[in-house]
Amino acid sequence: KKVERDFTDDRERLMAELSKLVKGSHPYHAALVRLAELEQELGNIDEAVKLLLRASKLSGDPTYWNRAAALWLTQNQPSRAIAVGKSATLESTPGRDRIRSELELARLYLSLNMNDEARLVLNSAERGLETPGVKGEQELTRAYLILRGQCFYALGEHRESSKIWQQLSESKF
Repeated sequence: KKVERDFTDDRERLMAELSKLVKGSHPYHAALVRLAELEQELGNIDEAVKLLLRASKLSGDPTYWNRAAALWLTQNQPSRAIAVGKSATLESTPGRDRIRSELELARLYLSLNMNDEARLVLNSAERGLETPGVKGEQELTRAYLILRGQCFYALGEHRESSKIWQQLSESKF
């Protein structure tokens, strides 16, 4: 925040200072994200994506790779968005981070009407939700069920979708 405040009127110096922060031995993910935003503003999408992926890997937060995928979608490059999502999911830490990443990947597939692929990823997430240390996590379970219901609906499996919605309505999340 201090760097942002000190160099707010000088984009080049701000980018130089942020670059120094992210090249250190312990890069700060917020600096990576801010630098990615600046690169995006300059139209340097490749660089912005690389920085967002580093932030995602460093923080374990799939939100950042999801933002990188969204950048590729704005450039009408869905295959690159999918590649980002797959790669980030494979590199994520097993457990909560992996499940969150799989849910984001399923969401991306659904947004691209790639419903069979979304189902496969959701099947993997379902198995992950049963692992010790994750089982019973309401936030992840709720997000999974919502996506599962959307996926069944998109696949034309309305009866299965209805069962999911009923399960959600009766749950105490």
